[in-house]
This record gives sequence, structure tokens and C-alpha cells, in this order.
Amino acid sequence: MKHNIATNKGSRILALAILLAATPVANAQMGTLLYGSSRLPQGNTINPSFFPSNNKVYVTLPALHAHINMPLAYSDVIQYQPGDEYTTINLNNIMDALGKNGGIALNTDLGLFGFGVRFGNNFLTFSSQAKTEFGVSMPTTLLRFLTEGNYNFRGEANKMHILSGDFFTLQAYTEYALGFGHKFGNITAGGHLKLYNGYLCLTPQDTKLDLYTSEDYSTLRADMYYQARFSSLLRFNTTGDSMKISGVDILPSNWGVGADIGARYKGSFYEVALSILDIGPGITWKANTFQLTPTGGECHVEFSGMDISNVAAGGSFDTTQYRAIFDTLSAHIQPTWKTGESFTTSIPTKINASAMFNVLRLLRAGVSFHGEYNKALQETPFRCSTTAMAELNLFDRLEVIAGNTVIDNGYYIDWFNPGLGLNLSPIKAIQFYLFVDYMSSIYVTDFRSLNMYMGLNLMIGNSKIQNIVSAN
Repeated sequence: MKHNIATNKGSRILALAILLAATPVANAQMGTLLYGSSRLPQGNTINPSFFPSNNKVYVTLPALHAHINMPLAYSDVIQYQPGDEYTTINLNNIMDALGKNGGIALNTDLGLFGFGVRFGNNFLTFSSQAKTEFGVSMPTTLLRFLTEGNYNFRGEANKMHILSGDFFTLQAYTEYALGFGHKFGNITAGGHLKLYNGYLCLTPQDTKLDLYTSEDYSTLRADMYYQARFSSLLRFNTTGDSMKISGVDILPSNWGVGADIGARYKGSFYEVALSILDIGPGITWKANTFQLTPTGGECHVEFSGMDISNVAAGGSFDTTQYRAIFDTLSAHIQPTWKTGESFTTSIPTKINASAMFNVLRLLRAGVSFHGEYNKALQETPFRCSTTAMAELNLFDRLEVIAGNTVIDNGYYIDWFNPGLGLNLSPIKAIQFYLFVDYMSSIYVTDFRSLNMYMGLNLMIGNSKIQNIVSAN
């Protein structure tokens, strides 16, 4: 008796769901709540026209910005109702959740060191950050395959394109930014010149996974191929199939340049701002570059089912056939590393906009928008979020910012993502800040994402408070 793959979806779905749910991914993007602050120097990283109010000199010390993101929440996988005898795994809920969260855009950002100096109507800034950018765009055809199987896709003309093109990107680099701003009456304009130094990159160049099902459902054929480019700060010696680390490049020759621009307009009771970040070609990778391709080239694997009587002969389970399939696939997808040529990867361009209004002397309220374009992600290149927020500033000693963010991740819109930030100055020369936003739920079992960033700043030359609620 042969077992048709078209009828065996459950194990594949469950394995994928458990893998995704159990694999948190780190991300640390500056939250949009920062646009509500008039005192945090980190606001200059998302708009180069910003400088903290009532301050002349600041120093930013190493800071942790981290985001934990899981495509599936615990409640998407595990279900239990009071009175139930068993805890259950609901595959329908899992697939519904994957359909909404199939695309992932993740970043890490470790603030290293920075400073800013104001002189007259001008200010000069510098910042350095270690960043990691990871993006995945799960193709809709893959989701269809997981939910519908291959029953309705028969024959050469109805092949399923499960994977194609560049569906993910991964790069890590250090960013150095030198900025300048000037105040023209009610308008302040600023910009950053950026230098990038890359130390890790893995990006697909050509990926294909097509499935063909015969008209009578007797066989399933998979055509697979991939080609990826790799670069890192590690130097490798390759001998045959073996690779050994031979050294480390502290400053690998992977460089890029970019720019940020921003402007702010301050009215009598409101302030509007706009910025565009990471304008430029990206990073050119030249150090320790390799090209990864399957050892056997393009792979064609055909599966015609299994004879259960052979697999379970004599009342015992024989894994020989399973092992043979696994060994065949492993042999074909095993990568071959070849010295590659230089290549260039882009850095996602971001756009930020905000409008804040003075409600009371100590209170502001407004809205901010964050958009991000990553051309490497084919199906969901643009993602955006909009945040409504309020800021309470108690004489520059305590700043409280609260808001809710509506997120469009390219697959669906999530309307409820609350956030809260605290900026505390026990003495005016020191700032402690802790922000939590992009909370996907107030319940732990429903968490898919949580963004937290905290750190310490030194504020020198604080001037007399003239207008607490607006940045100078």
C-alpha cells in the first residue's frame, strides 16, 4: 500500500509550527515612541534635525536595544480550556497565524558611543552602532501548500513554485554617522553622513523549489536549487570539502556609504517632523567572499510512496526507507563553498514622520509614522507602522511616554500594540531610559513581539527651562 503525500499534511505543518514557535529571533529597532520625547538624544538617530531640548552637550553610552519576535504565539499552538481533559494543538489556528505573520523583518541595534554639541543655531553629532538586519518573506505559495496540500496541483502545467528568488536577507555591520544641523527660524534641518563596515552577510542569489504532482497522484517530484553569497570577518582556508578558520579581519574591506536627512517645523502650539534614513547603494562585500551552491547541482527528487507492509514488517518499525530519502536529500542540498566575487547588498530605507501638539504646559500628544522599504524581500518589500502617543514631561526630571502602534507587516494589519517609555533624571546630568513598545498583546500567552530598549546618557550644560514641551 502506498501512502500519498497529498494526504499527509499534518506532520509537516506541526513540525514547521513547533520550529517557528520555539525559535525566538532577536530584533532591536528604535521604537517610534522616541518621536514623542523632547529630551532623549537617541531621537537624533531617527531624525538628524533633532537635538534634546534645554541641553548643550550630550554623551550616549553603550545601550541595549532588543526585540523578541516569534511568528507564532504560545496560544496559537497550544490550546486548553477550563474543564478540558487534554491540552490540544490546533493546526487550523497555527496556519491562520502563519498566514498573518508569514513575513518577518528583524533588526538588532547595539548602541556603542555617541555625542552631540550645540553652538548657537548649529549642532554637531556623532553616533556608532552595531546592527544586524534579517528579513524573511514567506511566499504565499508555500502557505498554500501547507494549508491545501498538493491535491489541486497536478501535471507539469500546474507545478507549485514553493520558493523562488531572494526570499531572505541577513547582514551585520557597524554604522558610523557624523551629523550636522542648523536652525532657520522655526525650521531646523539636519543630516548624517554614514560609513558602514560589514562583518557578516548571507544572501540568496538564485533559489528554486518547484513541486510537480502526477495526474494520478502516484508520484511527487521536487526540483531544487539554490545559490547564495556569503562574506564575513573570518578568513577561511578551503581544502577539498573541508574549511578551517585561518584568521580574523578586525576591519574587513566591506565598506559602504549612506546618508540621512531630516527637518522639523515648530509652530506656536505644534511641531511636525520628517526624516528619510539610509539613503545610498548599501555595502560592497569584498572580504572573504564565498558562493554556496548544492554539491550535486540542481536536484530532481521523485517520491512514489512507501509500502507500509515493508516499513512495519513483523510488528517492528523499519526506518531504512526514511533514512534513504533523508540521505538522498542531504546529499543534494549539501553546499559546496567556492571563492566568490565581490557583491553589493542594500540597507533598507526608512521614512519617519510625526506631528506633536502642546495640550498643556507639561503635556504633548500626537502621532508618528514609520515606513521601511527592503527591496530584497520580494513579496512584502514595504512595511509600516503608525503610533498615537502622549508625552508628560515633569520639569526634565521625569518623562513618561505612552502610545499604541498599528502595524502593517505586509500580510495583515495588527491594530493593538501598546507601549510605554520612561526617561528618568535623578540629577540633570544623568538620564536613565527604559522603553517597551510593539507589544503584540498584554497577555503573555499571546505575545508574538516585544520591543525593549534601555540605556544611559550624560547630559552636560543643561540650560534653564524655557518651554518644557518642545525641543529647541
